[in-house]
Amino acid sequence: MQKWLKKITEGTTGGIGQDWCYFKDGQWQKLFTHHATGDQEVIDYLFCDGATEVIKVDMINSAGTCEGVHYSRSENFSCPIDQYDI
Repeated sequence: MQKWLKKITEGTTGGIGQDWCYFKDGQWQKLFTHHATGDQEVIDYLFCDGATEVIKVDMINSAGTCEGVHYSRSENFSCPIDQYDI
């Protein structure tokens, strides 16, 4: 999992990329991913890592709440970690 995270976040210091919010361990957390990372790869990573809800952030409103496309983990989700070359 750590190699996978390194892959999707590598080179994200230049301000070009995508913000994500995800619900894990009872709280919302944030992740910033490399601009070349595929959305599905990030979503899969977060669900594999235990997230139950994921938002691809379009904006963060004045209350600090993430707004954007929302994904929920299905009950029959199985982690596709083997499909990625990590």
